[in-house]
Amino acid sequence: MKISIVGGGNMGGAIARGLSTCDLFRPQDITVINRRASKTAEIQEFNPELQAVTGDYSSLATAYIVVIAVKPWIVEALIKEHLTGKRPDGQIVISVAAFSWNSCKHGQEKTEPFIAQFPIRPSK
Repeated sequence: MKISIVGGGNMGGAIARGLSTCDLFRPQDITVINRRASKTAEIQEFNPELQAVTGDYSSLATAYIVVIAVKPWIVEALIKEHLTGKRPDGQIVISVAAFSWNSCKHGQEKTEPFIAQFPIRPSK
């Protein structure tokens, strides 16, 4: 089962590391997409079998599960640019970005992603 995680920072990196060490997923089936090469290097350093890339969103077209782990103000542009259009049937898109459900736009048509969101609240 192919998984693509957009964002390899604290949240996305932790998800990638956790999934790669459990028995449910093979590390080579997990792709972490980063904007910065330094984050890509950190992911590959943790587990060289993880597919860590910089600026290459092509894995989103074949991933069964997509995890969005980017800053809240990046989510809408990311969806418009990389997740709108033809996607695999049954593709699951999950956002762990820190924003409210009301600010999340989701479509009912197959060409628009539906996002299951798990809001993250900063600790005090």
